[in-house]
Formats: sequence, structure tokens, C-alpha cells
Amino acid sequence: MDTIKKNILSILCGVVAIAAIIALFWPGSGMYQGLQAQVSGSKKTYDDVENLRKAPRKLPTLVLEGTGEQAMLTRFPNEKVISFGKDKTQALTAQSKLMLDTVTQNNVRAPLVAQSLPRPSSIAAQNFPQQYLEELGLLDGDQFFKTGIPARMKATRPPTNDDLTDIAQKIWDEKYANRVFNIGGQDTYQAISDEFQNNVVMELKDQEQRKRAVENMVYLDETSLPSSQVIQIGKYPTAIDIWFAQTVLWIEQDVAQAVIDANTKAKATNVLDAPVKHLVSLSVPFGVDQYVRPGVAGPQIPGQEAAAPTTDANGAPQMFVMSPTGRVCNPLYDVIHFDLVLRVDYRRIPQVMAELERNRLFTILSSSVSAVNSAEERKQVGYVYGNQPVAEISLRCEALFLRSWTVDKDNTPPYKNALMPKEIRQAVGAEEGPALPGGVPGAMPGENPGGEV
Repeated sequence: MDTIKKNILSILCGVVAIAAIIALFWPGSGMYQGLQAQVSGSKKTYDDVENLRKAPRKLPTLVLEGTGEQAMLTRFPNEKVISFGKDKTQALTAQSKLMLDTVTQNNVRAPLVAQSLPRPSSIAAQNFPQQYLEELGLLDGDQFFKTGIPARMKATRPPTNDDLTDIAQKIWDEKYANRVFNIGGQDTYQAISDEFQNNVVMELKDQEQRKRAVENMVYLDETSLPSSQVIQIGKYPTAIDIWFAQTVLWIEQDVAQAVIDANTKAKATNVLDAPVKHLVSLSVPFGVDQYVRPGVAGPQIPGQEAAAPTTDANGAPQMFVMSPTGRVCNPLYDVIHFDLVLRVDYRRIPQVMAELERNRLFTILSSSVSAVNSAEERKQVGYVYGNQPVAEISLRCEALFLRSWTVDKDNTPPYKNALMPKEIRQAVGAEEGPALPGGVPGAMPGENPGGEV
């Protein structure tokens, strides 16, 4: 007992130490693990903060594409700098929205006939052929080239033999026929006829050719502006027929307006001094083939897998096997390629090409230029281009149609204000569903491509 009394302090310390060891490995083990987790978490937070503190700082950039290097930030921005950055960011956002709104506004088109798209009413289907042919200036008789696009362009064509015959007959009836008489066996017909031949007929062709060039602004041929063959007076076109006719017509209207703008800005008064003297041809397919679609990428090399398409800054697919821009139909817009041939004042080629793209979602993909023998063209056909050198430019162009107004998928409900018929939306991948079948362009199974009215 004395021994215990003398060593009581050491014994107590030993007991406490044993108890501490037991507590460490028995009921307090969870506390230890929790503490260890807190320590590890604190270390990770410290490492993250330290890495963030030591990370290189770079100035923000407004360049959306490319790999340009950003400048280093030499000091941490203060409140004034942060506020300035926020103001610039908001200004950029507002400018971007304004640009998008402006582009959309320039791209939006109205149907030629109200209520003709996406599903035509019976009245719209009945009226569409008449208004369509009027817009293209393709009505028969005296109205040919007197309405729609040709009228706005102040378009003409060289006189035909029938035209010259009609003009000559009119002049004879008005100025010469009343001078023919037979009195006392004296017949004046031969003399008057000879005078008519010498004064009118011999010069009529050249005079009428020049008259048309002086009184008008640009030449159009009967086939310069393509027209859908399934749109005919007396037949009801389907929604799909109307859509393809309408998309081509929108392009024709834009091209025509570009020609008008080019000639107006040059203060031209007639064909002789106009930058654009002749719209030779405009070619666009009438059917789903008019669209440049990702799934139709041209021939594939045997034994080689097709390369995955790249994307632009907006995430839209790019397929450069299709065109220099790589643009194909995507959720933002649809792509249509068309060919255009113009005869222009050789000195004004850059201005004409620039006008074609101005404020329009048109891009010239390729071009070629050849000289035109103006004297031979007048002799053979009757085109009077004037004294300046004339060139024929052949252009491969690209037109974009924003889906925000053609498809209207993002509205509530989806496709509420869509102009594009459902079958076309499915064909271009704007909506899930089957692609258009072959056969008559635009005809769907069980649908009459154009019934009698």
C-alpha cells in the first residue's frame, strides 16, 4: 500500500495514457476520421486558392473565332475596371442582339399570296397561279413583261419578227393605208408601198432595237427567271408545290432588287449606261434538291469513312466538300445554292457583285468572267448594250433562310408561325419525320400534285 501511495501519480498518469489509447482505437475512431477529412478538405481548399492565386491572368477578348493570343493581365482588376468590363459586355450583348434583329428583319419574307403557307386555303390555292405568273411577268398577250419583277426592273427584250410585223402593220394602217387609192385607172398602191418599204421596213428593225434599249433598263429573256412548271392557271397547287415555287421566287425577287439597286445607284437611265444590262439566267432547283443538306455530301471515297463535319463558332456544322463556306442546313438556317449569269459593264463588275451581297444573306461562292461581242450580239439577236465593253459574269451563289421565321420551332407552341410545310421541315431535318419521296417534286403519297380547279 505504501508503494502505491508513493507512486500514485505515476499510476494515475499510466491509467490516463491507457484510457487515451483505448479511446483512440475504440469509440472515438469516427471522430478521428471526421477530423482527418476536415483537415484534408482544408488542404484541398488551400491548394485551390493557392492555384487560383498563382494562375496567369489574361485580358478578355471579343474575338469570337480564331486562335489569337490574349494579352496578360498585369494586376488584379479593381471595382472600377470590373464595372467598365460589365458595361462593355452589356454593350456587346446589345449590339449582338441588334445585329441579329437586323439580319432577321432583312431576311424575313412574306408569302406572295396570304394564307398560302404552310397549308393553303382553297382561295389561296386558286389565286396563287395567277399572282405567281403575274409576279414573273409571264402572262400571255400584251401583259408579257408588263407586271411584277420585269416591270419593276424596267425590263425589255429584243423585238421578234412577229413584233416587227405587228409594228409595221400599225404604222401602215395609221400613216400609209389612207393614201392608197385608184382614180381613173391610176393606182397609187405601188408607189405608197415602195415608200413604206424604204422609209419604214428597211430601218424598222434597227430603230425598234435601239428604242427598246433607250426606253428600258435591262434585258430579260423568256427563260431568264425560272418558273415552276407545276404552277399552272386552272390547277390547285399543293402546299409543297407552293413552297418550292415561293423559295425560288424569294431569290428571284432579291436578285432583281440587287440589279435595280446597282443600276439606280449608278444613276443609269437606260440599258446603254446601266451597269447591269442583261439578266441572262438564274437557276434554282424546284424541289428538295434545292437545299444543301448535311446528309447529302457528294461522293465518298471507297473504303474510307466519311470525315466528321467540323462546326463554326455557333455550333453549326461545316462541310467544305459542299462549298467554300462549308455551310449546310442546320438548326439556325437553311442553305440554297443558285447560279446566276449577268451581262454587265466591264468596269462595274466589283460594284455589281458587292450590290448582290449587300443587306442580303447572299454569298458569292465562285465567279468567272468572259468577254461579250456586243456588235455580234446586236446583229444576231438584237441586244443593244451601248459602246462600253460588256462582260458576262457567271456566279455560283449561296442564299440563307433563317429558321427563326421559316420554321419557328422555338415559339410556344413549336412551329406556331412556321411558313415551311411540315413535310419540308422533315425533309431538311428541322423536325423529326420521313424525308420527301421521289417522283414529282414536292408530291407526297396520296396527294395530287395539282388538281383541276
